[in-house]
Amino acid sequence: MTAPSETEEGNRIFISKRLSCFLVFVAFCGALIGSVLISVSLYLEMKKGLETVALQNAYTVSETIFNSLYQLMRKGVKSSELLEIIRIFESLNQNNQVKIYLFTPRSMQHLNGLPKVRRAFTQGKEWRQLEESRLFLVKPIVAKYECIACHTEAKSGDILGVIQIEYDLESEFSYIKRKILVILGLLFVFPLLVAALISYVLRTKISKKIEGLHRELERIRKVSDLSELNIERIDFSFQEFNSIRDEVAYFVDRVRKIAIDKDILEFQMKFLENFVITSEAVIDWEYIVINALDGISDKICFTFFFVIFREEGEDFYAYIFWNTRVHGDCQRRVEELIEKHLRSSGAWEKEAGITYIHREVETKRSPEKRPVEDLEAYTRVLVLEKPLIGGALGLGMNLLDVQSEIKGLAVQSVLPTLLNIVGSAKAIHKYTKELEYYATRDPLTELYNQRVLWELLDYEVERARRHNYKFAFLIVDIDNFKLINDAYGHEFGDQMLKGIAGILRDMFRKEDLVARYGGDEFAMVLPYAGEEQAYSVALRLLKNIEEFSLVSPEGRKVKATASIGIAVFPDHARDAKQLFLIADNMLYKAKREGKNKVALPSPEDLSLIAEEVLKKSSILSTAVEEKRVLPYFQPIVDVHTLEARAYEVLMRIEQPDGRILPAREFIHIAETSGLLQRMDLTLLENAVRKISAESTEVEFFFNLSPKSLVLPSFIEEVRHILRKYDVPPHRIVFELTERETVKNLKILRDFVRKLKKDGFKFAVDDFGSGFSSFTYIKHFPIDYLKIEGDFIRSMARNKVDLALVQSAVTLARTLDIKTIAEFVEDEEIFRKVREVGIDLAQGYYLGKPRREIGGP
Repeated sequence: MTAPSETEEGNRIFISKRLSCFLVFVAFCGALIGSVLISVSLYLEMKKGLETVALQNAYTVSETIFNSLYQLMRKGVKSSELLEIIRIFESLNQNNQVKIYLFTPRSMQHLNGLPKVRRAFTQGKEWRQLEESRLFLVKPIVAKYECIACHTEAKSGDILGVIQIEYDLESEFSYIKRKILVILGLLFVFPLLVAALISYVLRTKISKKIEGLHRELERIRKVSDLSELNIERIDFSFQEFNSIRDEVAYFVDRVRKIAIDKDILEFQMKFLENFVITSEAVIDWEYIVINALDGISDKICFTFFFVIFREEGEDFYAYIFWNTRVHGDCQRRVEELIEKHLRSSGAWEKEAGITYIHREVETKRSPEKRPVEDLEAYTRVLVLEKPLIGGALGLGMNLLDVQSEIKGLAVQSVLPTLLNIVGSAKAIHKYTKELEYYATRDPLTELYNQRVLWELLDYEVERARRHNYKFAFLIVDIDNFKLINDAYGHEFGDQMLKGIAGILRDMFRKEDLVARYGGDEFAMVLPYAGEEQAYSVALRLLKNIEEFSLVSPEGRKVKATASIGIAVFPDHARDAKQLFLIADNMLYKAKREGKNKVALPSPEDLSLIAEEVLKKSSILSTAVEEKRVLPYFQPIVDVHTLEARAYEVLMRIEQPDGRILPAREFIHIAETSGLLQRMDLTLLENAVRKISAESTEVEFFFNLSPKSLVLPSFIEEVRHILRKYDVPPHRIVFELTERETVKNLKILRDFVRKLKKDGFKFAVDDFGSGFSSFTYIKHFPIDYLKIEGDFIRSMARNKVDLALVQSAVTLARTLDIKTIAEFVEDEEIFRKVREVGIDLAQGYYLGKPRREIGGP
């Protein structure tokens, strides 16, 4: 706010003069109106009085004339003499104000223009009327007994004549008007003088108060000056002006609060803009905090900032970030402050310990002195009774800008938000580390998972081919594991799998690859191992598994056995898929021969397997030609309404004998033989034909290889099929899988974006099970995340799996992506799926794959 200019000062004086003139004008108008009203009232009263007096005079004159005439008529005066006497009466009246007329019965014929006189003759009633300034009195002369002597023809009570007296009041009215004008002048001047005096007094008194108000307002230069403004002490001596003053004071107070709130909000925004969760949180949550503290140091000077964490059933951890070099005494005092707040919040438990981690940070504005003496008074602290996400329980900041009320309020108000941000950063860091780990590991056994197995198996094939060495591939399956699960429960079954995984981990070398392929199957890659060495290792493994046992909840000792199939590169196969196929066949051979055995392929086995592969390849090729690649539809339901929102289209092969082959029996052969893309198109066309007949707008998920999506001919064929059956692209969702990886992600990304513009949607299949899942979600416009089924099945019993699912849900919500749970096989899993906030679900518990959409 700037000082007032000369123009503003002149305007202020002008406003004061204008107020004075206004008061004088109001007083003038009031005096004028009052005087006029008084004069008019006075004139009307005087006129009324004059009329009354004139009427009395007229009566007196008429009575006098009448009595005189009566006396004269008694003496026998003639009419001519009587008229002469009347003229004498008129001449006696000064200024001829009175005119007297005598009417006799003989003059009745001349009374057509005098209705009042005629009425007096006929009705015998007197009449009076004031017309402007003339008063008329008409009075009949009634015959008495004495009159009959002269008027022999008359009787007593007859009308002998009428006297009309006309009284002119013009001179009296003129006199009254002159007197009233004099009085009006006197009445007008006096109120005007009084009004001028009052105006002067008011102007002098009010102008001083207004000037005082101006001086108060001129002192305001910034928002903080509003707090020193005090206009309540200005007394205008008039309740009306004081009411206006009070309203202004109330308005100023509101403005002050709004301005302070605005300053607080602006400071909060500047303060919080440094605490933003960026991609660095994946690397280190502490980096986020340190970087943010450096960013806010130019806005507020602080000594330390601390954060308290506690995860389920664990001790407390307090991270204290110092903005200065400190000694042990300062550290100890802050630790005591933290413990005090933990106890007062109700979060402290006697058996719980607390670990302090002190960090020194360098910021743009470090305090030059040690922490303030009154540590608690200048520390803003928030501690909760229960931890938030990431285990965040509380935090606090010691301020040196204690003189700033706004900064103190701003920091205090953002503490809850800050606690959420820091907790989220730590949670993201923790979950990301877990996701990175379990993207390659099986959560239950912590062995490598299936995706890593395939990648490393491909890698080992290429390396062995290049360096010309052999390696063995083993598949291990626990015998009768389903019976163990059914008899002792899934939790006991999980403990059995973990125990066997420990045996595998202890037995094999560091250079060996040990993985859990899925369920109760394990796989191993043994570099530089031939048939003999692989067979020896397998026998030793069977023995160790046979010796292993667990005690069941009922106290029984439970043992297990296993079957193992072996294949050796390059003796038995030339690529990873063939190697797996042979080892898998050997595994089932071991089971057919009685279980708890090791099976190596003989030449006859290899020949039979080759024949089986050729047979199935032929079946697949014929199925494609004859369009016998059938779509089966499995519902994907809303977890809250149980309404089918979509269907996943699964591939089945119908054999000539009518038997239906599930995908697991031919998918590897289809990939190896190069038939998969043609099968995908056939499946798509058969499914779209059925979809076109449906009136619902549900979506349909197709599980396609990324290698198919980068082929222009494949995409054009997809578009052609949809146009042919008039199915809009927005009802089609392509699931991106890692069944076959694409090395050039840029090409895949370009194709996906083009299809997205056409209206197609995309989902990431088996999210969290491999590296590509994160690559897809980072680079592609994803609509759905289908969370890895192994995580879903185990999350009710395994907190690691539960944490991974929760982190996937949190990530999806942040990116506005819908989540789908796979493998929902029972009510317990479904209930847990709903609890963690997953949007959609599919599995045998909710609906099995069927040939018809929504069919039984």
